[in-house]
Amino acid sequence: MAKLKGIIKIQGTVAGMTSVDSQRYQKHIRAARGTHKKAKINSVFQSNNVKAKKVAGFASPLLKQLKSLERGFAGGDLWSRMNGRMLKAKSTSINDLMESLNGLEVHERYPLSGIFLAMPNLDVSSEGAELNIDLTFLSAPEFPTEPQATELLCKVTLLLYDGKNWISDVRKIGWMAMENVFKTHQMKFQKPNGAKYYLVVMGLRGGIGGRAIELFTATAYRVVGWGRC
Repeated sequence: MAKLKGIIKIQGTVAGMTSVDSQRYQKHIRAARGTHKKAKINSVFQSNNVKAKKVAGFASPLLKQLKSLERGFAGGDLWSRMNGRMLKAKSTSINDLMESLNGLEVHERYPLSGIFLAMPNLDVSSEGAELNIDLTFLSAPEFPTEPQATELLCKVTLLLYDGKNWISDVRKIGWMAMENVFKTHQMKFQKPNGAKYYLVVMGLRGGIGGRAIELFTATAYRVVGWGRC
């Protein structure tokens, strides 16, 4: 119970307010302890948090696969760019998350889209236990490197998802002179048991005399397709 001390001094609690005289903060009045109410978590915040957890669970193992494509090459902002795309997806369904990643450059400073005037055409078909990929170059690549690359090595990586884990399978198109790239390259991949979805990642390395140029500017990787197995 509050007590009157003289005419204007109050000690204790009255009308939900407490008079306090502390060494640190001197005399002041505050609300009585234990009277605050817990704030309700906004429903939108709850929904976004649930979505973020689903996206992270899908993206985290995929990030490891993308980083393993070329040691030290993946951009430091790859995780945030992946999440940014997937958080804007229509839903957290696998179809929508996969679609949101189509066109993702593994390293934004060295994009595959900056090497071609016309991006290569990709056709994927499924036949029984096989996935067939036809890759057709529509323009010659041009790497902004010194010395200038005269040959091209192409690596197509198929990332397969069973609903929980990712596995990868790779096909390489050996060193080609730039003027000899204009043809369709056919690749066959075996579908492992349980595989439900796939992402196709196309990687390029520029080189001279059958040897890669050891510069990041002579390297590029991009997600170029996705689908159901």
